[in-house]
Amino acid sequence: MKNKNTLLLIIAIVIIVLIIVFVIVSNTVKSSKSNINEITETNETLATQEQNGEEYYEENNLEEIDSEVSNNPNYDSTGISEEDTKKVYDLNLSTLYLESMYCINLYNSRLENIYNEEHNLNQDGNSPDISYTQAAFNCLDPIYINNSNVNKESMKQFAGHYVFIPTSGFRSLQQNQIAILFGYRIDTINNSQEDYGYIVQLNEADNAFSIIPYDFMKNAGITSLQEGNKLNLNNNTIVEKKDNNYYTPSNLDSKKVAMEYIKLFKSTAINKPDLAFTKLTSDYRNKYGSAENFGQYISNYSERFNSLNVSTATEKTEGEYTIYTCYDNNGETFYLKVNNQNAFEYYIELSNITL
Repeated sequence: MKNKNTLLLIIAIVIIVLIIVFVIVSNTVKSSKSNINEITETNETLATQEQNGEEYYEENNLEEIDSEVSNNPNYDSTGISEEDTKKVYDLNLSTLYLESMYCINLYNSRLENIYNEEHNLNQDGNSPDISYTQAAFNCLDPIYINNSNVNKESMKQFAGHYVFIPTSGFRSLQQNQIAILFGYRIDTINNSQEDYGYIVQLNEADNAFSIIPYDFMKNAGITSLQEGNKLNLNNNTIVEKKDNNYYTPSNLDSKKVAMEYIKLFKSTAINKPDLAFTKLTSDYRNKYGSAENFGQYISNYSERFNSLNVSTATEKTEGEYTIYTCYDNNGETFYLKVNNQNAFEYYIELSNITL
Protein backbone atom coordinates (compact mmCIF):
# COMPACT_ATOMS: atom_id res chain seq x y z
CA MET A 1 0.00 0.00 0.00
CA LYS A 2 2.85 2.34 0.95
CA ASN A 3 4.62 1.68 -2.36
CA LYS A 4 1.38 2.43 -4.23
CA ASN A 5 1.01 5.85 -2.57
CA THR A 6 4.63 6.71 -3.33
CA LEU A 7 4.11 5.87 -6.98
CA LEU A 8 1.02 8.06 -7.19
CA LEU A 9 2.92 10.99 -5.60
CA ILE A 10 5.74 10.66 -8.13
CA ILE A 11 3.24 10.60 -11.03
CA ALA A 12 1.53 13.75 -9.68
CA ILE A 13 4.85 15.61 -9.37
CA VAL A 14 5.81 14.64 -12.92
CA ILE A 15 2.43 15.89 -14.22
CA ILE A 16 2.86 19.24 -12.39
CA VAL A 17 6.39 19.66 -13.77
CA LEU A 18 5.15 18.96 -17.31
CA ILE A 19 2.38 21.56 -16.93
CA ILE A 20 4.87 24.21 -15.71
CA VAL A 21 7.23 23.45 -18.61
CA PHE A 22 4.35 23.71 -21.07
CA VAL A 23 3.30 27.12 -19.75
CA ILE A 24 6.86 28.48 -19.87
CA VAL A 25 7.39 27.27 -23.43
CA SER A 26 4.06 28.76 -24.58
CA ASN A 27 4.87 32.20 -23.17
CA THR A 28 8.33 32.15 -24.72
CA VAL A 29 6.89 31.37 -28.16
CA LYS A 30 4.33 34.18 -27.87
CA SER A 31 7.01 36.67 -26.84
CA SER A 32 9.23 35.68 -29.76
CA LYS A 33 6.37 36.11 -32.22
CA SER A 34 5.61 39.56 -30.77
CA ASN A 35 9.25 40.64 -31.08
CA ILE A 36 9.41 39.37 -34.64
CA ASN A 37 6.28 41.36 -35.52
CA GLU A 38 7.71 44.53 -33.93
CA ILE A 39 10.99 44.17 -35.80
CA THR A 40 9.12 43.58 -39.05
CA GLU A 41 6.91 46.65 -38.53
CA THR A 42 9.90 48.81 -37.63
CA ASN A 43 11.85 47.67 -40.67
CA GLU A 44 8.85 48.37 -42.88
CA THR A 45 8.51 51.86 -41.34
CA LEU A 46 12.21 52.56 -41.84
CA ALA A 47 12.06 51.38 -45.43
CA THR A 48 9.04 53.60 -46.12
CA GLN A 49 10.64 56.64 -44.49
CA GLU A 50 13.90 56.05 -46.30
CA GLN A 51 11.97 55.90 -49.56
CA ASN A 52 10.32 59.22 -48.74
CA GLY A 53 13.61 60.85 -47.79
CA GLU A 54 12.57 61.12 -44.13
CA GLU A 55 14.73 60.65 -41.08
CA TYR A 56 13.68 58.14 -38.41
CA TYR A 57 13.82 58.90 -34.71
CA GLU A 58 12.58 56.82 -31.84
CA GLU A 59 9.98 58.56 -29.68
CA ASN A 60 12.40 59.07 -26.81
CA ASN A 61 14.90 60.78 -29.14
CA LEU A 62 12.19 63.13 -30.42
CA GLU A 63 11.31 64.07 -26.86
CA GLU A 64 14.97 64.84 -26.14
CA ILE A 65 15.21 67.05 -29.26
CA ASP A 66 11.99 68.91 -28.40
CA SER A 67 13.29 69.44 -24.88
CA GLU A 68 16.61 70.79 -26.18
CA VAL A 69 14.86 73.34 -28.41
CA SER A 70 12.21 74.42 -25.91
CA ASN A 71 14.69 74.82 -23.06
CA ASN A 72 17.32 76.67 -25.11
CA PRO A 73 16.89 80.48 -25.03
CA ASN A 74 18.72 80.75 -28.37
CA TYR A 75 15.81 79.12 -30.21
CA ASP A 76 12.38 80.56 -30.89
CA SER A 77 9.14 78.59 -31.16
CA THR A 78 9.98 77.48 -34.71
CA GLY A 79 13.32 76.02 -33.68
CA ILE A 80 15.26 78.70 -35.58
CA SER A 81 18.40 79.78 -33.79
CA GLU A 82 18.61 83.44 -32.82
CA GLU A 83 22.16 83.35 -34.13
CA ASP A 84 20.92 82.20 -37.54
CA THR A 85 18.37 85.03 -37.81
CA LYS A 86 21.13 87.59 -37.39
CA LYS A 87 23.07 86.30 -40.40
CA VAL A 88 22.84 88.15 -43.69
CA TYR A 89 22.35 86.67 -47.15
CA ASP A 90 22.72 88.09 -50.64
CA LEU A 91 19.74 90.22 -51.60
CA ASN A 92 18.09 88.48 -54.53
CA LEU A 93 15.58 89.77 -57.05
CA SER A 94 12.57 90.05 -54.74
CA THR A 95 9.82 92.28 -53.42
CA LEU A 96 12.10 93.04 -50.47
CA TYR A 97 14.59 94.74 -52.81
CA LEU A 98 11.96 96.71 -54.74
CA GLU A 99 10.06 97.78 -51.63
CA SER A 100 13.25 98.81 -49.82
CA MET A 101 14.27 101.01 -52.74
CA TYR A 102 10.78 102.54 -52.76
CA CYS A 103 11.13 103.37 -49.04
CA ILE A 104 14.60 104.91 -49.51
CA ASN A 105 13.36 107.06 -52.40
CA LEU A 106 10.35 108.11 -50.33
CA TYR A 107 12.59 109.13 -47.41
CA ASN A 108 14.85 111.12 -49.74
CA SER A 109 11.81 112.86 -51.22
CA ARG A 110 10.92 114.00 -47.67
CA LEU A 111 14.40 115.51 -47.31
CA GLU A 112 13.94 117.20 -50.68
CA ASN A 113 10.64 118.68 -49.51
CA ILE A 114 12.33 120.11 -46.41
CA TYR A 115 15.08 121.66 -48.56
CA ASN A 116 12.58 123.15 -50.99
CA GLU A 117 10.52 124.61 -48.18
CA GLU A 118 13.60 126.14 -46.54
CA HIS A 119 14.64 127.69 -49.85
CA ASN A 120 11.13 128.68 -51.00
CA LEU A 121 11.28 126.23 -53.89
CA ASN A 122 7.90 124.58 -53.36
CA GLN A 123 5.98 125.32 -56.52
CA ASP A 124 2.36 124.64 -55.55
CA GLY A 125 2.41 126.82 -52.43
CA ASN A 126 0.11 124.45 -50.58
CA SER A 127 0.75 123.49 -46.97
CA PRO A 128 1.10 119.74 -46.40
CA ASP A 129 -1.22 117.88 -44.02
CA ILE A 130 1.83 117.04 -41.91
CA SER A 131 5.05 119.05 -41.74
CA TYR A 132 7.84 117.87 -44.02
CA THR A 133 10.19 117.56 -41.05
CA GLN A 134 7.68 115.35 -39.21
CA ALA A 135 7.11 113.24 -42.33
CA ALA A 136 10.86 112.63 -42.67
CA PHE A 137 11.29 112.03 -38.94
CA ASN A 138 8.52 109.39 -39.00
CA CYS A 139 10.58 107.37 -41.49
CA LEU A 140 13.52 106.98 -39.09
CA ASP A 141 14.05 103.85 -37.03
CA PRO A 142 13.91 104.20 -33.20
CA ILE A 143 17.38 102.62 -33.05
CA TYR A 144 18.73 105.54 -35.08
CA ILE A 145 16.73 108.18 -33.19
CA ASN A 146 17.88 106.92 -29.80
CA ASN A 147 21.54 106.64 -30.81
CA SER A 148 21.78 109.88 -32.79
CA ASN A 149 19.71 112.23 -30.60
CA VAL A 150 17.64 113.25 -33.60
CA ASN A 151 14.30 115.07 -33.29
CA LYS A 152 11.81 116.54 -35.71
CA GLU A 153 13.42 119.97 -35.90
CA SER A 154 16.93 118.61 -36.39
CA MET A 155 15.79 116.93 -39.60
CA LYS A 156 16.48 120.23 -41.37
CA GLN A 157 20.23 119.52 -41.18
CA PHE A 158 19.72 116.48 -43.43
CA ALA A 159 17.72 118.35 -46.09
CA GLY A 160 18.88 118.17 -49.69
CA HIS A 161 18.28 116.68 -53.12
CA TYR A 162 19.67 113.16 -53.03
CA VAL A 163 19.68 110.22 -55.43
CA PHE A 164 20.71 106.82 -54.10
CA ILE A 165 22.27 104.33 -56.52
CA PRO A 166 22.62 100.85 -54.96
CA THR A 167 25.48 98.58 -55.95
CA SER A 168 25.19 95.72 -53.43
CA GLY A 169 22.87 94.51 -50.72
CA PHE A 170 21.94 91.85 -48.22
CA ARG A 171 18.87 90.58 -46.42
CA SER A 172 18.27 89.37 -42.89
CA LEU A 173 15.33 88.26 -40.78
CA GLN A 174 15.05 89.37 -37.18
CA GLN A 175 11.80 90.80 -35.83
CA ASN A 176 11.33 92.49 -39.22
CA GLN A 177 12.32 91.82 -42.81
CA ILE A 178 15.61 93.70 -43.22
CA ALA A 179 17.45 94.92 -46.30
CA ILE A 180 20.97 96.37 -46.05
CA LEU A 181 21.94 98.38 -49.14
CA PHE A 182 25.29 99.89 -50.11
CA GLY A 183 26.05 102.22 -52.99
CA TYR A 184 26.44 105.91 -53.81
CA ARG A 185 24.44 108.92 -52.71
CA ILE A 186 24.46 111.72 -55.29
CA ASP A 187 23.93 115.28 -54.03
CA THR A 188 22.40 116.93 -57.09
CA ILE A 189 22.48 120.40 -55.51
CA ASN A 190 26.21 120.40 -54.84
CA ASN A 191 27.04 118.02 -57.70
CA SER A 192 28.90 115.65 -55.38
CA GLN A 193 28.77 111.99 -54.44
CA GLU A 194 29.74 109.80 -51.50
CA ASP A 195 29.72 106.16 -50.49
CA TYR A 196 26.45 105.56 -48.72
CA GLY A 197 24.04 102.96 -47.44
CA TYR A 198 20.76 102.32 -45.66
CA ILE A 199 19.21 99.69 -43.47
CA VAL A 200 15.52 99.31 -44.22
CA GLN A 201 13.26 97.38 -41.86
CA LEU A 202 9.85 96.29 -43.13
CA ASN A 203 6.83 95.24 -41.10
CA GLU A 204 5.02 93.28 -43.80
CA ALA A 205 1.89 92.79 -41.71
CA ASP A 206 1.21 96.56 -41.53
CA ASN A 207 3.20 97.64 -44.62
CA ALA A 208 5.25 99.92 -42.38
CA PHE A 209 8.95 100.71 -42.76
CA SER A 210 11.82 102.39 -40.95
CA ILE A 211 15.14 103.76 -42.20
CA ILE A 212 18.58 103.67 -40.59
CA PRO A 213 20.93 106.07 -42.47
CA TYR A 214 24.60 105.55 -43.15
CA ASP A 215 26.11 107.61 -40.32
CA PHE A 216 24.73 105.10 -37.79
CA MET A 217 26.00 102.23 -39.95
CA LYS A 218 29.51 103.74 -40.01
CA ASN A 219 29.55 104.22 -36.24
CA ALA A 220 28.39 100.61 -35.80
CA GLY A 221 31.02 99.30 -38.23
CA ILE A 222 28.41 98.22 -40.81
CA THR A 223 30.12 99.56 -43.92
CA SER A 224 30.54 96.28 -45.81
CA LEU A 225 29.15 92.80 -45.40
CA GLN A 226 29.61 89.33 -46.83
CA GLU A 227 27.09 86.53 -46.91
CA GLY A 228 27.00 84.78 -43.55
CA ASN A 229 28.15 87.82 -41.54
CA LYS A 230 26.04 88.71 -38.51
CA LEU A 231 23.92 91.83 -38.23
CA ASN A 232 23.01 92.53 -34.62
CA LEU A 233 20.76 95.56 -34.35
CA ASN A 234 19.40 94.60 -30.90
CA ASN A 235 15.91 95.34 -32.17
CA ASN A 236 13.20 93.46 -30.36
CA THR A 237 10.19 95.39 -31.62
CA ILE A 238 8.17 95.34 -34.80
CA VAL A 239 8.25 98.55 -36.87
CA GLU A 240 5.33 100.70 -35.77
CA LYS A 241 3.04 102.18 -38.43
CA LYS A 242 2.81 105.98 -38.24
CA ASP A 243 1.82 108.75 -40.60
CA ASN A 244 4.05 108.71 -43.67
CA ASN A 245 6.05 105.54 -42.98
CA TYR A 246 4.01 103.02 -44.93
CA TYR A 247 4.52 101.56 -48.36
CA THR A 248 2.46 99.85 -51.04
CA PRO A 249 3.35 96.15 -51.44
CA SER A 250 5.01 95.41 -54.77
CA ASN A 251 3.51 93.14 -57.37
CA LEU A 252 6.56 91.37 -58.77
CA ASP A 253 5.33 90.99 -62.35
CA SER A 254 7.40 91.46 -65.50
CA LYS A 255 6.36 95.04 -66.16
CA LYS A 256 6.94 96.17 -62.56
CA VAL A 257 10.43 94.65 -62.42
CA ALA A 258 11.41 96.09 -65.81
CA MET A 259 10.07 99.55 -64.88
CA GLU A 260 12.07 99.65 -61.65
CA TYR A 261 15.30 98.62 -63.38
CA ILE A 262 14.86 101.09 -66.22
CA LYS A 263 14.19 103.82 -63.66
CA LEU A 264 17.36 102.82 -61.79
CA PHE A 265 19.41 102.65 -65.00
CA LYS A 266 18.23 106.09 -66.14
CA SER A 267 19.09 107.60 -62.76
CA THR A 268 22.50 105.91 -62.84
CA ALA A 269 23.22 107.02 -66.41
CA ILE A 270 22.39 110.65 -65.61
CA ASN A 271 24.18 110.85 -62.26
CA LYS A 272 26.96 108.27 -62.59
CA PRO A 273 27.49 107.36 -66.25
CA ASP A 274 30.70 105.42 -65.54
CA LEU A 275 28.68 102.94 -63.46
CA ALA A 276 25.82 102.87 -65.99
CA PHE A 277 28.35 102.01 -68.70
CA THR A 278 29.18 98.75 -66.85
CA LYS A 279 25.47 97.85 -66.95
CA LEU A 280 25.41 97.74 -70.74
CA THR A 281 25.82 94.40 -72.49
CA SER A 282 29.30 93.83 -73.93
CA ASP A 283 28.08 94.61 -77.48
CA TYR A 284 26.80 98.00 -76.41
CA ARG A 285 29.90 98.79 -74.37
CA ASN A 286 31.89 98.13 -77.54
CA LYS A 287 29.52 100.35 -79.49
CA TYR A 288 30.13 103.39 -77.28
CA GLY A 289 33.79 102.58 -76.65
CA SER A 290 34.12 104.26 -73.26
CA ALA A 291 32.11 105.54 -70.29
CA GLU A 292 32.93 109.12 -71.37
CA ASN A 293 31.47 108.55 -74.86
CA PHE A 294 28.39 106.93 -73.36
CA GLY A 295 27.91 109.84 -70.95
CA GLN A 296 28.17 112.30 -73.83
CA TYR A 297 25.67 110.29 -75.85
CA ILE A 298 23.21 110.40 -72.95
CA SER A 299 23.68 114.16 -72.71
CA ASN A 300 23.09 114.66 -76.44
CA TYR A 301 19.90 112.60 -76.39
CA SER A 302 18.75 113.43 -72.86
CA GLU A 303 15.15 114.22 -73.80
CA ARG A 304 14.66 110.91 -75.60
CA PHE A 305 16.53 109.00 -72.91
CA ASN A 306 14.45 110.54 -70.11
CA SER A 307 11.25 109.54 -71.91
CA LEU A 308 12.33 105.88 -72.03
CA ASN A 309 9.67 103.80 -70.31
CA VAL A 310 8.12 100.34 -70.15
CA SER A 311 4.70 99.89 -71.66
CA THR A 312 4.69 96.08 -71.63
CA ALA A 313 7.23 93.38 -70.85
CA THR A 314 7.59 89.62 -71.13
CA GLU A 315 10.10 87.38 -69.42
CA LYS A 316 11.87 84.06 -69.78
CA THR A 317 14.46 82.25 -67.67
CA GLU A 318 17.91 81.37 -68.99
CA GLY A 319 19.99 79.62 -66.35
CA GLU A 320 20.41 81.91 -63.34
CA TYR A 321 19.15 84.96 -65.25
CA THR A 322 15.72 86.27 -66.16
CA ILE A 323 15.55 87.98 -69.56
CA TYR A 324 12.93 90.74 -69.91
CA THR A 325 11.87 91.87 -73.37
CA CYS A 326 10.56 95.40 -72.90
CA TYR A 327 8.47 97.62 -75.16
CA ASP A 328 8.06 101.36 -74.65
CA ASN A 329 5.21 103.62 -75.74
CA ASN A 330 6.94 104.30 -79.06
CA GLY A 331 6.95 100.59 -79.89
CA GLU A 332 10.71 100.30 -79.49
CA THR A 333 12.26 97.20 -77.97
CA PHE A 334 15.05 96.83 -75.44
CA TYR A 335 16.26 94.01 -73.22
CA LEU A 336 16.96 93.61 -69.52
CA LYS A 337 18.94 90.72 -68.02
CA VAL A 338 18.83 90.22 -64.22
CA ASN A 339 20.58 87.64 -62.05
CA ASN A 340 17.86 85.99 -59.96
CA GLN A 341 20.20 85.50 -56.98
CA ASN A 342 21.82 88.94 -57.04
CA ALA A 343 19.49 91.88 -57.66
CA PHE A 344 22.44 94.17 -58.44
CA GLU A 345 23.81 92.16 -61.35
CA TYR A 346 21.81 93.37 -64.31
CA TYR A 347 22.52 94.36 -67.89
CA ILE A 348 20.68 96.54 -70.41
CA GLU A 349 20.66 96.23 -74.18
CA LEU A 350 19.18 99.33 -75.76
CA SER A 351 17.81 99.23 -79.29
CA ASN A 352 19.58 101.20 -82.01
CA ILE A 353 16.49 103.39 -82.36
CA THR A 354 16.27 104.29 -78.69
CA LEU A 355 19.46 106.35 -78.65
